[in-house]
Amino acid sequence: MFVKLRTENLSKEYIKKLQQRSLSRQAVDSLAAEISKKCVLHKRAFRRAMIITAAATALLMLLTALSPKALDASPAAITVSFVLLVILEAFIFIFVYFAAVTKIPRQFDRALKAGYPELVEIYGYEVIMSGELSEIRKSRQLPFSMMIEEIFELKDSNNVVVCGFVHGFIARGNSVFIGEIAQENPLFNGENALAPKGQPTAIVSAIENNGGKPSKQAAECFAALEIHGVKDFTLRKGMYLYRDTPAYFTI
Repeated sequence: MFVKLRTENLSKEYIKKLQQRSLSRQAVDSLAAEISKKCVLHKRAFRRAMIITAAATALLMLLTALSPKALDASPAAITVSFVLLVILEAFIFIFVYFAAVTKIPRQFDRALKAGYPELVEIYGYEVIMSGELSEIRKSRQLPFSMMIEEIFELKDSNNVVVCGFVHGFIARGNSVFIGEIAQENPLFNGENALAPKGQPTAIVSAIENNGGKPSKQAAECFAALEIHGVKDFTLRKGMYLYRDTPAYFTI
């Protein structure tokens, strides 16, 4: 299979817009998702290239060792040649990995830190490289609600931790509405509307399950959600985090 890897750069226009905070949240989300998608494809191509090169090198070593000329040559000289070849290939792969696989994610991460530091946890380098964004985007289509039972303010941070039972599905990086419940039943069934629409929006930056272990997602369980974007909004016990449509907003 032919393996194609090429070096690319994040456009200067996007870098400037990120640094100047002139992109909407939806635009940042779409750009990050596209970069993450390409990064995953490049990582797959890189792995294929490594496997093909390793197989070719092993075959070369085997053929060299079995050749008639190798019987007359110094074993030490052959070993040194093979070691130098492997070292050279390792340096080439390191260069290719940084130039073709991680270059754009690193450029995006630097620009994001300059213009949108509060979104680094959601769209930063590690998230881009992991390929999680595609799953996060899919999860926005699923229903979710949680009544806030406990609230904890974090030291030296504008983030807040809220605890409660997750109805539906929530993933790290999702946006959620905050509001009062219109009726007693907290579940979404099309009748008990959470009122009113246009409530403040927060971003789930971290999740811990009932056992206190960090998790990427939570569904139908008690969980602690770390959220940000509520600096100027007063949270109270009994309020609800919820989602029934994808929540995009402009920063």
